[in-house]
Amino acid sequence: SDPLLFEPSAFWRHLRLSPGGDQVLKGLLRQILEGTAEVHAAGAAHRDLKPSNLILNLNLKNQNDEGNGGGPEAVLKVSDFSSAVDVDVASQAEDGREDGGQRQNLNLYGREGPTQREETTEYMPPEVLFHPSLPFALGDPQSYDSWSIGVIFLELILGTPHVFTLSSRDRNILAHQLKRETEEDRQRAYL
Repeated sequence: SDPLLFEPSAFWRHLRLSPGGDQVLKGLLRQILEGTAEVHAAGAAHRDLKPSNLILNLNLKNQNDEGNGGGPEAVLKVSDFSSAVDVDVASQAEDGREDGGQRQNLNLYGREGPTQREETTEYMPPEVLFHPSLPFALGDPQSYDSWSIGVIFLELILGTPHVFTLSSRDRNILAHQLKRETEEDRQRAYL
């Protein structure tokens, strides 16, 4: 992730504490939402929204411009669609429809469709994270992106990419409670 915005850097502190900085953060969230809405309007679900898949262009020269609340101008673009799925094709897969005896190809993923391997664990919604193989919510694949945007927003607000990290104490308590579970289930719980 970009350490400039997603870790407590001097720039992040400046945005959080200076007049207009809150407007820049709100503007970034608005642009993420608008970009994702465009993806959804095109009939796709991104499935891998995260800071490293967002391109940010900052113009620090316009900080005194009244139109942006006194903060730097920030333009954000959504990128890296390598995990995206076509929502119509995904719904056909859910319905079990077939084309010529073959399951519909979900774009880049071959005959069997996408898997969790193409996704980033920290940004997976719970229905995917805690399912052994589900790559997205079959009834609403675009909901995946909504969860990811929420995680990104938490990262922006908190200034850390580790919003779900467990302390060592909590991890030990959880390990004790899960000692009878499989290793795979324990690892999912530790996320």
